[in-house]
Amino acid sequence: MNVYDKKQTIHNETGAALVSVLMVFVVFLILGVSLLGTVAGNLQRTSGERSSQATYYIAEAGMNYKLKQLKLNIQDAYEDSTSSPIFFNKVEKILDDKISGELKTFEPSFGEQPVATVKIEDLAREENHSERKYKISSTGTIGNQSRTVATVFTLNWQEKNESTFYIPEEMALFTVEPFTLTGDAFIEGDIGTLATVDIKKESNHKGEVFEDIQLDEDVSLEMPPFPSVQDYKEREFDRNQSELALDQNYSFSKINLKSDLDINTLNSDKQLVVEQLDLNGHDIEISGTGKLDIFITDDLNLVRGRHHGSDRGSINTNGTTESLNIYLKGSDKKITLKGDQVINGSLFAEDADINLEPGARKNNRNGILGHIFSGGDSFNLNGNASTDSKIIYMPNAHFDLRGGGGTEPNIKGSIVAKSIGKSKNKLSGNIHIQYGLDKDVPLPVETGSPNEEPDIKQLFKREPIREVN
Repeated sequence: MNVYDKKQTIHNETGAALVSVLMVFVVFLILGVSLLGTVAGNLQRTSGERSSQATYYIAEAGMNYKLKQLKLNIQDAYEDSTSSPIFFNKVEKILDDKISGELKTFEPSFGEQPVATVKIEDLAREENHSERKYKISSTGTIGNQSRTVATVFTLNWQEKNESTFYIPEEMALFTVEPFTLTGDAFIEGDIGTLATVDIKKESNHKGEVFEDIQLDEDVSLEMPPFPSVQDYKEREFDRNQSELALDQNYSFSKINLKSDLDINTLNSDKQLVVEQLDLNGHDIEISGTGKLDIFITDDLNLVRGRHHGSDRGSINTNGTTESLNIYLKGSDKKITLKGDQVINGSLFAEDADINLEPGARKNNRNGILGHIFSGGDSFNLNGNASTDSKIIYMPNAHFDLRGGGGTEPNIKGSIVAKSIGKSKNKLSGNIHIQYGLDKDVPLPVETGSPNEEPDIKQLFKREPIREVN
């Protein structure tokens, strides 16, 4: 090889372009892979964020849907309720049956079926029994992603003034028909009547007399409608038990006592529905901080069988009058209390006659110590029987009062009657009626002038919806 050939070999650049191209390709390949990883990461993060945001929207949508449904149902429950216990019982059923649970009516997202799970938590209850607070939460879920929103809402029972029956103010006695006050009978307090009153002696009466009263067109002397009776979980009563703890409202076909019974309402208002309540000469006491409403759909017997003639058979003797309401449904009923027998609560009877009989002791205060509302035809009081009832509202009844032998008033309260007296509407004998409404005991029904239905904003108030962890 000559010198010329060596120089030609050294300076041969054949294949250099291929190496350059390969190097450039490798560089771009590395950049492409890096860029693809960055884009993929961004896409993954964006997808995750979209999925997370979607679950929030699902949670919020589920919350808003259930709140709208709740408001409509609350309005209906209020219209169908006559008292706060009935209202809140309906609300509890609505929350359990219609609000709590899963909502799956959403379109698929990211290939998954979105779900909103709604839960209700019962918070503190106010002592006035007219307000309750609840926490509602909604969890939106898509695949393995989930987010939760929650709010607190308050329900406020608004007292109804639908019934327009007439309750006279500060009157010892109000009658539809005329009557004569004579003999040793004594009425201590104002007297009112749609007719006239003939008072024979000054010693027969202390107070003012209002005759020929004209009632307003929107009020009447009629019995208000009987409250609606609810359907509760059925339970069987064991005659050997001495305590009945109420963790919820219950229905019984019969409560037939073999011994004294304590009914514990625990820490909230309760209702019992009983077809037949037989005390058989035994006593029922009410304990716990809640009020108790007892709805009796068939019969109430304080004394029966071998205990007939006994002075036992009382309800809530040691409790507070405002803690008990008894509702007796049906026509042609009769309630008799004698001696020491007491119903320390209010009575609302669809159609029941009331009889108060004397006991072995003088001046014993028996009877019904709360309000009495009854569509019955008669109220009878004999001998030394006496009672501290509040309002005795029996506008269809004749009051046959044949008291005597006691030093205390036979009736202390306020009477609304069709007529009064032994015979021919003459009130005589050693009978003493005294006006007195010492305790602030709520009526077993609502009364007053008609008012408009409250707006949903009065019944339902809620806090802003917030996300929770």
